[in-house]
Amino acid sequence: MNRSTVTQTDRNKNSTDRKVPPLIINKKRITTENDDLSSPSPNSDAEFRSPIKTAKNKFKTASITETHLKDSETFKIPGYYIYRNDRKHTHFSGGVAILIKKNLKHNVIILPPTLQMETVAINLLTNKHDLRIISAYNPPNRKIQNSDLPKLFNNTPTILLGDINSKNKIWGCKKTNPNGQKLYEYTSDLNIMVSSPPCPTFYRTGITPDI
Repeated sequence: MNRSTVTQTDRNKNSTDRKVPPLIINKKRITTENDDLSSPSPNSDAEFRSPIKTAKNKFKTASITETHLKDSETFKIPGYYIYRNDRKHTHFSGGVAILIKKNLKHNVIILPPTLQMETVAINLLTNKHDLRIISAYNPPNRKIQNSDLPKLFNNTPTILLGDINSKNKIWGCKKTNPNGQKLYEYTSDLNIMVSSPPCPTFYRTGITPDI
């Protein structure tokens, strides 16, 4: 399941407390301020900014996965703070980021290290309670480790956004994979809500579109 939302709420809180309008983006590589957008190459990712430009000032938080950013690269969106976790390998890929409007009170959370998932997190401060927002990416063909999930969910209301490559027919996917079964069992046991995309997000020539 790509571009998914996994939400853990305080069972004593009203369900309306958990409504946060997120924007979830998954691209091959995001455009940095050093890229020339006026003359994009055939392989350019200039169109990445179009959903952000279109929705600018209409979304409060955004989760970006597979940023493919290097530590040396700068990426900015006016009006937003950006928190990143870049993959540190010779071949740069993966990576996650969170965007949040500058007028929202928040602080950065340092999550415990995970074995497979790439994560970055913030704590949104509201009048009623704190809300953790996590942007996560679990690479395809990598098993979700049993020890990773408890590190992401605790007693604090949490929204996990991202691409965790977990498929389950219950969420509208064409098939169920081991990660999808594990995530379903874990979230079901703890009464954590999974919100899958309403339409396919995975497209590839010769393959039926899927979530």
